[in-house]
Amino acid sequence: MKSLYQFIFLIYLVSAIGIEASPVRTENYSFFKELKQIATSQNSEWGVVDLDEEVYKSSYYDDIRLIQNGKQLPYLRQTKKVPTGQTGIVKPKIIFQKKTSREQIFVFEIPNIPSNSRLHEIIVESSQNYDGQVIYYLGDAIDKWTVKRSSFLYKYYDSDDSDSGKISLNVDHFKYLRIEIGNTIPLTFPFIKYEPKSQISQIVNSLDIPNKKINSDTNSSIYFFDNPEHKPFQSIELEFAEKSFNRKYEIFFLNDSKEYISIRQGNLFSSNQDKRDLLSNNLIQLNSTVFSSWKLEIFDEDNESLNLTKISVSHPIEEILFKLPAEQELQTKIQLYYGYKYATNPNYDTYDFPRNNMNDVQISKFLLETESPNPEKSFSIFEPPVSIWITRLIFLLGSIMIGFLGYRVLGQWAVQIKESVKA
Repeated sequence: MKSLYQFIFLIYLVSAIGIEASPVRTENYSFFKELKQIATSQNSEWGVVDLDEEVYKSSYYDDIRLIQNGKQLPYLRQTKKVPTGQTGIVKPKIIFQKKTSREQIFVFEIPNIPSNSRLHEIIVESSQNYDGQVIYYLGDAIDKWTVKRSSFLYKYYDSDDSDSGKISLNVDHFKYLRIEIGNTIPLTFPFIKYEPKSQISQIVNSLDIPNKKINSDTNSSIYFFDNPEHKPFQSIELEFAEKSFNRKYEIFFLNDSKEYISIRQGNLFSSNQDKRDLLSNNLIQLNSTVFSSWKLEIFDEDNESLNLTKISVSHPIEEILFKLPAEQELQTKIQLYYGYKYATNPNYDTYDFPRNNMNDVQISKFLLETESPNPEKSFSIFEPPVSIWITRLIFLLGSIMIGFLGYRVLGQWAVQIKESVKA
């Protein structure tokens, strides 16, 4: 009996703690693509590759893995941004200056820069070494500052630090800049650098307009959109023949159970009352990416239904940023694995990855080659989904055995009680 109890305890212990997965098991993944290097930067430490629609179609977001020689390469997944403007410099005009025993204040008027560019940094020069805390403000009116930030400004002898003698701005253009510096060292500000704005790169797909269906119970117009290729999208842009309207809408996606689930509600409107400017809000931003078929419902109430003339869906291109392996290891192909439903989001150390200064580092570009089925695809008893069913089976068997033992114990108690009553 003692050994039976120990067996039952072991069953529950296994079912409670689960079965740990191995760190990397590429056999779990259904597909892979090899990375092909298409552009190399001198002394680059980083590589980047764009995700394509084949990856979106067959992946589960958390299952992306970069593998080389059986080892994972840590990566950062981010929205791809491309520069769209110009670089250059402008000379700021000092319109106010004040110096006290402890600090000095400068107010500048900033010349106009190209509309597709943004302020990058202001250069500070001095013949002396110094350091000190800086507080700076930006705004389009001297009595109304929009941005307030702090920084540390310094210059030391024999310093090769690229951040020495500059204040990082990284904002869109403002007319005025106020700088408060915690020292009294003579300083000059020869110029401000500006850089291109970054624009999110997107894939846009135009859709055929399906036949409109009228729901008389809800006074609404319904459009059903098939998505057999599972093309992802995060935004929907609509155009109508009518130029003046205000309608509520609702977006639904088709889940795995073939049910339409609501994911977005809002208002569509358009107005050109002044006969010149057309104001409209016909761009729908979703809170998550949709891969399935979907439907659009527009509530007309007592109005005539709108005539949809154009529709397009889009989603931002994502890129994988990773640290390049040693040069001698680059001869071995890097592979991107995906297509594993039970994968969890990897947790890599990416604190030193160049998230916001991609233009300041050397990056080698890669391209995903043709998708290939994973020839080593197999299931393991230590990995989902097999391990899930094994755990459930163990739990069920344990419950049955406990129920059986409980029945026996209760039976013995019943016999003992019956005998004690006869006595």
